[in-house]
Amino acid sequence: MKDIKSALFLTILIIFSFIFSVKASEKISDITVQADSLRIDEGKKIVIFSGKVNADTGEFVISCEKLCIFYSGMEKEKGKDKKIKIEKITADGSVRIEKRDGTIATGERAYYEPGKGMIVIEGHPTLKRGDDRVEGAKIILFIKERRYKVVSDKNVRVKASITLK
Repeated sequence: MKDIKSALFLTILIIFSFIFSVKASEKISDITVQADSLRIDEGKKIVIFSGKVNADTGEFVISCEKLCIFYSGMEKEKGKDKKIKIEKITADGSVRIEKRDGTIATGERAYYEPGKGMIVIEGHPTLKRGDDRVEGAKIILFIKERRYKVVSDKNVRVKASITLK
């Protein structure tokens, strides 16, 4: 039972951590995660959802083939229950993060490191809102600052298609 509670708690933390542009006034009240399997390895401190992973927060839908949460242990806050400290979250295989306002980020893989406050999307990453679209070798979403950076490399140049209204 303790493992199930820990897995559910980790799942909730994953979704909240993975959200890259929630306003302080927005609240997420329900989270549903579906996958073909869930594996917890307490020795390696990793939780793995795999096979058609779909996480719906009410504000966002996150889809991928594999979602891994790496954690380092428990932290105790003054006067509160212990919380699991998440070190890194990775998503692999046809990653798609879709916000209800129509903003969509896609790529082959993404990772989030809470300490750095950013999500990095790689593998033909694209960020779309309406008719506007940006692409590059890597897209970096700075969560707290609500901005992003598109990076090129020797094989892929940055491309932006912007519709003027």
